[in-house]
Amino acid sequence: MTSEPTDKYVELLTDCQSRLYGYIYSLTGRADVAREILHDTNRKLWEIKDSYDPSREFVPWAFKVAFNQVRTDRKRRKRERLVFLDEKTLHALADEHTSSRDRVDDRVVALETCLGKLKSGQRKLIEDYYHGGASVDALAEAVNRRANSVAVTLHRIRQALADCIRRAMA
Repeated sequence: MTSEPTDKYVELLTDCQSRLYGYIYSLTGRADVAREILHDTNRKLWEIKDSYDPSREFVPWAFKVAFNQVRTDRKRRKRERLVFLDEKTLHALADEHTSSRDRVDDRVVALETCLGKLKSGQRKLIEDYYHGGASVDALAEAVNRRANSVAVTLHRIRQALADCIRRAMA
């Protein structure tokens, strides 16, 4: 792989990390195991990067690799005392997650659209709270308002976003 395709591959792999984690978590039900398998999946995806066909969608291909990593991990853990999912249930969960992926993608697009409709101050408040990890108290101090007022504003913004997403999905 030359530098440009490798850069694109890295971008595709990076962009789908949260979706891969969510998929793996939905199959394992344990955050610690999901993180471990995500690490193994990323390693495997990097090892087989040359076999990726750029004319195909990346995420479904990565999900297949993740699914196989979950199966491999299950085989390793089979000696543990409790195994919660049999192979048939694991396949059923994987199929359900794959079929619901399109609905999730539509909601993400709707959320992005609705976030774009917010006033700049509202969007900054949401970004600082959710992406920046700022507490309500820190936000209140930054905008020179009381914490209760900021909490109410965040609630109203979330409600407006939820309504906007519902309308977009209808």
